[in-house]
Amino acid sequence: MHSNTINSNKEDLKLIEEMGITPDVTHHARKPTLKSVGLAVIAVNRMRKFSEGWAAHRKVHVQLVQKLESMRRQGKRSQGQERSMR
Repeated sequence: MHSNTINSNKEDLKLIEEMGITPDVTHHARKPTLKSVGLAVIAVNRMRKFSEGWAAHRKVHVQLVQKLESMRRQGKRSQGQERSMR
């Protein structure tokens, strides 16, 4: 599969050259700079913090939904008892 991709890319470059566009085929692999590494570390820390906060809010939300459902069930029971007394 890898060789098919390479051949396809070479064919694409040939077509582009035939159209009159000569792409720069020199590729310089750059190592990450200290700034980009620092920004990545900051981003990871922010995502971790937001994830923990989201999980806490989600836990509270689930508890509130459960409490609301139990209150609704109790309300239906009390309404049913009131109707049976009438």
